[in-house]
Amino acid sequence: MTNTTSIDSGWAISCFSLSIRRHHSTTFIGGYWRYGHGNGAVRAIIESMIDLLVWLWLWLWPGVDQPDDSSATAATSLSVATATVAYVVDGDTVELVGGERVRLLGIDTPEYGECYFTESTTFVRHWLAGATVRLEPDVTNRDDYDRLLRHVFARATSTGMWTHVNYELVKRGYATTLPIPPDRAYRDEFAAAEAAARQAALGQFDVCD
Repeated sequence: MTNTTSIDSGWAISCFSLSIRRHHSTTFIGGYWRYGHGNGAVRAIIESMIDLLVWLWLWLWPGVDQPDDSSATAATSLSVATATVAYVVDGDTVELVGGERVRLLGIDTPEYGECYFTESTTFVRHWLAGATVRLEPDVTNRDDYDRLLRHVFARATSTGMWTHVNYELVKRGYATTLPIPPDRAYRDEFAAAEAAARQAALGQFDVCD
């Protein structure tokens, strides 16, 4: 007489190892048939159970083999990174090597044709064109123009320390603050810098006001 306990155990282990590889239900059934044991009624019941379990596995846990990496992508895209500036578009937008554009967060510089556009753009161009910068995110990753939204830091030539470009533009009168929720980092620092620049009539606050 055949030992059914050892047969069922062996069959279960075989099916479990196959389930890890997530083959289709026909593969499980084929595996059972190749095992060569069990009467017809038991075999039919087991086949139905296997079929059900396989489809439950495929539908309820679809990410076992192909995990959703959206959260990992988001985390990566919003981490601090370094890059090289290829071109300065204007006072608050730069283009990186590779074509990605970055909008400086929390500030606003004059647009083309507006008072102090040339001065703010020239200042940023002299400082950042060709430079390696550190890009620090806040909450929002991109704006409506698909530009990365970042706080940009560049190394000061005199000290070699990272300098917050966004802040320096406001502090020197090249930019005004532009707080847009939910991005709140450095908001208070920018507001204080603008107030001081206005009080001292620096940059555009002397020429344009």
